[in-house]
This record gives sequence, C-alpha cells and structure tokens, in this order.
Amino acid sequence: MAKVKIALRLPPEHKAMLDRFDNPSGVARRFIAAGLAKANAPGTKEIEKLTEIREELRRIGVNLNQIARALNGGAEAKNIKEHLERLALLRERILRLLRYYYG
Repeated sequence: MAKVKIALRLPPEHKAMLDRFDNPSGVARRFIAAGLAKANAPGTKEIEKLTEIREELRRIGVNLNQIARALNGGAEAKNIKEHLERLALLRERILRLLRYYYG
C-alpha cells in the first residue's frame, strides 16, 4: 500500500510537546497520526445514519421547492397547507434521526 503524506496544523505549544516526545525517526508523529485517523473515522452504523439524515434533508429541500413554486404560482391556501403539513412531518422525522444519532 502506498504511503500518503498528511499535514497537521497545531498551536505552537502542542508542536513543542510533540517535539519533546518525538525522536529522529518520527515514531511519535506516526503513532499520533495513526491514532487520529482511527479515532475520527466514522463507523458503518454512523455512515448509515448520516445517509438517512442526508436523504431526509433532500426531501425537505424538495418540499420547500414545491412550496415556493406553489406560492409563486398563486396556489390555493388548501394546497399550501398540505405542503406545510408534509414539511412538518419530514421535519419531525429528521429530528427523530438526529436525536437517535446524537442522543
């Protein structure tokens, strides 16, 4: 597997701490980079939930476009109410997903 160079921006005090623990071979830097990569990588379950949230947000966007189109076209209040009700349902679904994902 090919190696990739990664740059990391640190405040000067954090770089000084890293320099104190590192050796000429860069073992500490490689160890820290590997730990950061593993710690920040989302799991399969998290990716699935984010995908669900993204789809719900897309649906909300579609509904918002429908509402705007209806308003710009002089739609009857009945149709606008229907769109707003659908939007409220989608909003609740998104909030449930976010509560599930973020606690």
